[in-house]
Amino acid sequence: MKMTLPRFGLEEVEIDPNTLIEFPNGLPGLESCKQFKLFHSGDNPLIFWLQSIDDTEVVLTLTDPNFLPISYNIALTDKEQSTLQIDANDEMQIAVILFRQMEVNSAVQGAVQANFRSPVIINVSKQLALQKPLHTSEFTIDANQPLPEVQQATEPLVSGFNEASIMSSVARNEFCSVA
Repeated sequence: MKMTLPRFGLEEVEIDPNTLIEFPNGLPGLESCKQFKLFHSGDNPLIFWLQSIDDTEVVLTLTDPNFLPISYNIALTDKEQSTLQIDANDEMQIAVILFRQMEVNSAVQGAVQANFRSPVIINVSKQLALQKPLHTSEFTIDANQPLPEVQQATEPLVSGFNEASIMSSVARNEFCSVA
């Protein structure tokens, strides 16, 4: 499948439909966006972009929470397990959405922040995903652990990005790349 990706400044990008990640329920506020493709920059292994196939203007910036000062203890409901079609041998991955604070009066204007309260849960084996709102008891933040340098990579780069088929398992703490 060929697509134009305006946020990356690219035209006629070939995307393998077998590598798409499906959000059966969409994302909160983006319910019409159900199919996504994961990309990353070779320059910054911490940053990934989840590009909507349904609306090419929608791109979310993700990172692996293992690089951040957070620990998750997430229990999926029966409905969430059904949505993700989880089987015993499936590889699961958690990702955190990054964003820039744009409020003019904010003390952290322009700073990169992470949405710890609503991580993305991906069944890597079946390429199904959902965003899960959490209660504060389902995660802890270590205020003593320093944040990694994510630079200004929350906006897609025009050059130097690679297609990423899926996130690898949590145990390996890295993402898979495909040519």
